[in-house]
Amino acid sequence: MPFDLYLSRARSMAQVRGEPESRPDDSFINRIIARASASMMTAVPAPILEDDFHAVMAGAPATRKGEHTYWVRYPGDEGDPWFLSEWRTAGHVLLSTSYSNHCFLRNFPDMFEVALKLATELGARVFEDVRGQEVTKENVDALLAPEGSYAALQVKTFQNVVDSLDRNGQAALEYPLGGVDGVTEFLVLCAKPSASNTITRDAAAALLAERLSGVTVEPKGADALGRLRTSDNKWLAKVQLRADGIWQVWPAHGEAPFSDIAPVVVGAAEAIQAATNGTLDLCGRYYDDATKARVHELMNGLAVDFFVWNEDVVSSR
Repeated sequence: MPFDLYLSRARSMAQVRGEPESRPDDSFINRIIARASASMMTAVPAPILEDDFHAVMAGAPATRKGEHTYWVRYPGDEGDPWFLSEWRTAGHVLLSTSYSNHCFLRNFPDMFEVALKLATELGARVFEDVRGQEVTKENVDALLAPEGSYAALQVKTFQNVVDSLDRNGQAALEYPLGGVDGVTEFLVLCAKPSASNTITRDAAAALLAERLSGVTVEPKGADALGRLRTSDNKWLAKVQLRADGIWQVWPAHGEAPFSDIAPVVVGAAEAIQAATNGTLDLCGRYYDDATKARVHELMNGLAVDFFVWNEDVVSSR
């Protein structure tokens, strides 16, 4: 589940969610106050209009990805994926960033600054979805204090998400799709050596060390080749010699962008396949020339684009 902020003219997160206002204290004084302010609290706030949303997004470092959605890039030359901005028909704006994005711990606090600026332009409030509280210029620094409980919770959640991806065979999405930022792994390449051209773990390690520039091979276990890392120790991929003699290569998410991970996964699998005169498949389907060309086209981009392409291929079969 992604990390979400809402921009709304509602008076509380409960109103954004369409929930009744909570009244934890039912004392006589509070009942009087509640009755006196009932009309104000139940009044439907003016919605944020679609045209106003597009107006404030004009000129943003973003790519429009639908009628109501933008993918916003982090400022700078790299243009890293940051968060999506989406207008909702209820008259709210959702800002959503992926916990599974390897830059989450940079992305989420910086998103608050943008949210407050956009809210000012839209005459709206900012609500965060973890505690359901309103965020203002006056309280945002205390909320995001590095030593505070809120920041600690986000760090813990990010670490748990990354561990879960590895443990459950899932892939990270830089931008959420339909409220999802982790999906079943879609870049699993399996090289089946020919009967006369098997390759040992040590030979495979030497092969990959030669073919993959800037990547170190970290052996692990008696049969599994292990992990592929960058020279600065970022985990990129996992390589395993399975019991059936097939070499499986797939991503390691959480430390590097997909555009660094995917070329290593593809390069390792293709190198083993070529060295063993074997066959290669992608998630159980034959890795033909057309598939190879499309993989090479997409592997230097975003995981979310690769995932959408893969889903389209699977659904068309």
